[in-house]
Amino acid sequence: MGSATMALGDDTITRRADIWRFATPAYAAPEMLTQDIEGIAALRRSPAIDVYALSSILYQLYSGRKPFDVESTGAAATGSFCLIKTKTKPAPLEPRCNDDEALVQIIMKGISVEQGDRPTEQQMLEALSAYLPAAESEGCEGAGNDAVIDIDSGTHLKVDVAGERAREILEQACHDAMTRRRFIIGGVVAVVAGLGVIGAATRGFGIPDYLDGIRSSLDDYTWAQLQEISLMIKAAGTRSEAREIAKRYHLLDADGHIPYPCTKRVTLTNGLEVGAQLVGIRHDELLDGTGKAGLTFMFDAGIAERDAAAQPLSAGWADCELREWLDNDGLELLPNELRVLIKSVKKISNNVGAARSASCLSELSATLWLPAMVELCGTQPPYSFAEGYHFLADIYNGEGKEYQLFRELKVSPYSTNETMVRQWKGKDTCWWERTVSPDTSESEGTLYMNRVGHDGDAFMYATPASKPDKRTCVIPGFCL
Repeated sequence: MGSATMALGDDTITRRADIWRFATPAYAAPEMLTQDIEGIAALRRSPAIDVYALSSILYQLYSGRKPFDVESTGAAATGSFCLIKTKTKPAPLEPRCNDDEALVQIIMKGISVEQGDRPTEQQMLEALSAYLPAAESEGCEGAGNDAVIDIDSGTHLKVDVAGERAREILEQACHDAMTRRRFIIGGVVAVVAGLGVIGAATRGFGIPDYLDGIRSSLDDYTWAQLQEISLMIKAAGTRSEAREIAKRYHLLDADGHIPYPCTKRVTLTNGLEVGAQLVGIRHDELLDGTGKAGLTFMFDAGIAERDAAAQPLSAGWADCELREWLDNDGLELLPNELRVLIKSVKKISNNVGAARSASCLSELSATLWLPAMVELCGTQPPYSFAEGYHFLADIYNGEGKEYQLFRELKVSPYSTNETMVRQWKGKDTCWWERTVSPDTSESEGTLYMNRVGHDGDAFMYATPASKPDKRTCVIPGFCL
């Protein structure tokens, strides 16, 4: 079928589609201009692509010509920029004076075909930084210092990430004529500034990743981007593949753990600001039956303070007004860009109330939902309950599975947990679980609901659903 490479054409227009994402062909590395290289996805995530582009710009600054010019190389018959860059070689740069030898060498290494032959960003930064003091000193103008350069606006020398100093230099260059030497020095300063801020702009993982939609942490994504990642995780063939996707997008660390604390800030319509913390990867069953939601979040602080029921109840979670509030008024507290993306899931709960077996459990749909005790602190064996109450294990454990984050935080049902302490308007508070206390509901004749205590205890704070003994807030979760 031939090589799936970019056809020759206007190499001064920055292309923005598919295989050459944001790559200007005259300056782009060959691996950005084809799909026919083994392991292309990994190659495109390498900072070596940044080095190639910057070296190509410096080549043109130094020589007055692009590294690869279709007409001058006589390579038009090859039919693609990628083949030109892999089958032909650019003319070697000749140092204009002795002090330029290291500069020329690092430029030529930077436009090597193989990524492994190119210098790292750090090596390039060090070489260029070392070059500048000598180049700017008196008596180092060298050959060609009187040649005047006119800047062509089509040469793409403005680099947005190069920082304020680089922008000042390049904006000046677009309006002034200067000697070739001063122009080269200005260009090197711009590239040094660019290399210095690439790490800051992309937080160390490279421009190609940034352009591919990868960000350094959860808060750097938009909700629409997180939904796209969630769909990729959902569609993965295996759980292992799903986790690798989450790692690539920095939602899991290198060891596969969820970063904590690491939240995406959310401003609610009531003016409160809370964080959304990732708690699970491919955990919750979607209501539409298409599989598991890719990403599950929980807020890190209360979004409201409410009783679970307006009146004493003899039933279970299904009849609590709080459940209806979550899927209506509670959902309306979320900003629209998040609210419209949330997926309904299936949640199991005790919908009877007082009970002595797991037959009280049934499945309900939920958009915003409260966590169950087991989802926070894991399963509890029957022997952990007093004699005559072993049935509680079947009921509590049947409401779901512990989320990855809380498992990694080692949340215990038998003690306080600092990582589970939450606040409502700046004060430590109790917060609702959807888990009914079936034995207390039976003994007290009214519905009791479990809560996480103000000290982070996930088990010891059951209270009447309609008249809690302590102020209790709502900290829900949701899925994308």
